[in-house]
Amino acid sequence: MRFPHDLYEGKVAQVSHSDYINDIKELTTTIWSQARNVQRISQLEAAYYYNIKHGIKRDVGTGDLVLRCKIPANPTDVPSHLLPR
Repeated sequence: MRFPHDLYEGKVAQVSHSDYINDIKELTTTIWSQARNVQRISQLEAAYYYNIKHGIKRDVGTGDLVLRCKIPANPTDVPSHLLPR
């Protein structure tokens, strides 16, 4: 067996090592680019469906109740879950 694909094919490949290497490089580059494109499409679809469910924007007016995050003024404030019991 000269190359891994000889295991699956009955005939022995009559190519040089450099030709085989170039073929494998081209194959892996193609596979990587296809996988990357599928990943981008998947990310866009996931973002689209997430935004449909969670991306509801409403006009906020004066006097409306809104949620806000309390940012600690002192960077040494220790979160309560890190304090000893």
